[in-house]
Amino acid sequence: YNSIPSGNGVAADVVLGQADMTSTSGNRGAGAAANTMNRPRGMAIAAGKLFVTDANNNRVLIWNSLPTVTGQAADVVLGQLDFSGASTNQGGGTSSTTLYQPVAVASDGVKLLVADRQNHRVLIWDNIPTVNDKAADWVIGQTNFSGNLPDQGSSTVANTFDNPSGLFLINGKLLVADQEDDRVLLFNSVPTANNVSADIVLGQPTMSRNSSALGQNRLSTPQHI
Repeated sequence: YNSIPSGNGVAADVVLGQADMTSTSGNRGAGAAANTMNRPRGMAIAAGKLFVTDANNNRVLIWNSLPTVTGQAADVVLGQLDFSGASTNQGGGTSSTTLYQPVAVASDGVKLLVADRQNHRVLIWDNIPTVNDKAADWVIGQTNFSGNLPDQGSSTVANTFDNPSGLFLINGKLLVADQEDDRVLLFNSVPTANNVSADIVLGQPTMSRNSSALGQNRLSTPQHI
């Protein structure tokens, strides 16, 4: 919408991922391309750029300026070698350039963060990428870029995730919705090293708890922030 709607039923001005407003097929009924999507899950706008997590294509699309025409192609792709790729982890092992169903994205206009849900990690780029397949600088939720097990294959602690599904940046702090651990983790600053532990947990009494419960201080499968 070129302006925020002020009434019901207002028509959108531009659609992305499809050739027109009435089409609905994943990847426009064909393969992945710079102007297609397959189950986009998360969006963010920062520094005049648009970021979209294209979950089933296992990638993140970046438009260097807010699109103004229907079907406009993205400028940069992360998680794949090029715009035609769509395979989980690029058809191989988990690395600093691969994604497996990313679902959330956040940016402060300098850094870019992606919740790489099925790799059970959050990837951090110190600068917004301007080229395809750019490697992330840091990973949290795993000890290194090759790890991809929920809770690092062990128990829930301050530096693990199980299906991270939501991200939020505010006042230099990072919040992560750790869906299957039934909690939200708060980092007092955006990490600049791998495997950094969170500072605060919400939804659980301690960092080592992950049970779902109903209560004023409890959470059950949080997905967004």
